[in-house]
Amino acid sequence: RVFDAAPAQVPVITSNGRQLTIPALNAAQGVTRNQWYKDGVAISGATSTTYTATADGEYKVAYVNPCGEGTTSAAVTIASTSPEFVLNGDALAEGDNCFLLTPNTGNKWGAVWYKNFIDLTENFDFSFKLFLGSNDAGADGVAFVLQPNSTASGSAGGGLGYAGITPSLAVEYDSYRNDDPVFDHIAIHKNGDYNSTGTLVSPVQAHATNANIEDGKWHTTRIVWNAAAKTMIVYFDSTERITYTGDIVASIFNGNSKVYWGFTGATGGASNLQKFCVDSS
Repeated sequence: RVFDAAPAQVPVITSNGRQLTIPALNAAQGVTRNQWYKDGVAISGATSTTYTATADGEYKVAYVNPCGEGTTSAAVTIASTSPEFVLNGDALAEGDNCFLLTPNTGNKWGAVWYKNFIDLTENFDFSFKLFLGSNDAGADGVAFVLQPNSTASGSAGGGLGYAGITPSLAVEYDSYRNDDPVFDHIAIHKNGDYNSTGTLVSPVQAHATNANIEDGKWHTTRIVWNAAAKTMIVYFDSTERITYTGDIVASIFNGNSKVYWGFTGATGGASNLQKFCVDSS
């Protein structure tokens, strides 16, 4: 083909954690290679349809042919730090109070903790958006966790990233069956023990009418703590799903009412892209 102009197509970046991908185009479509940029500077040798962003920064890419480069893509920002949160493991900040907990890759884990304590002698009412992936056979899920150590982290696999964090209380959104019910479920566990020995509230189906929450959609969850009644209520997609009443300050946190809150997530042999956003609406 004879080229008479730079590519007209504008690439669209899809991110899976630090793995960035664009659609492959060929010479018949007016493209002979690609060029990736970090913070406005061309990355030497980065001409593939995929690029692994090992460093934090703003990434763009353009399609190229012998006549020149086409218009660069919209930017994708890779950030492992956040002004108000502590990020651990594979977690990344995506802007607008949204965070990636795990890429769709096996044996990964991430944790995101708000930097300031909350006091469990006071009420709280938190709302979040959750994305549990698009693969019903994927794994493993995420958890909302209360714990007193901002840098605490768990592990990959069935422990949903909170395994071993003690003391702690975890509201888990479990999307994989590890000796669990056949449906994706919500449960409450203590002290990083995701087995039956750590159960405070037994599993219930996460969605009131749908057994699968790995459906490629964003879901809402709301977690309400009534300090006087010592009661926690968990909602999923606007429907109340579980309630727990107990003196967690005394029985879990040894009289310490000040804890950090955050989300953890993990994958194992199976995986899913897993994210959450703090819902400020």
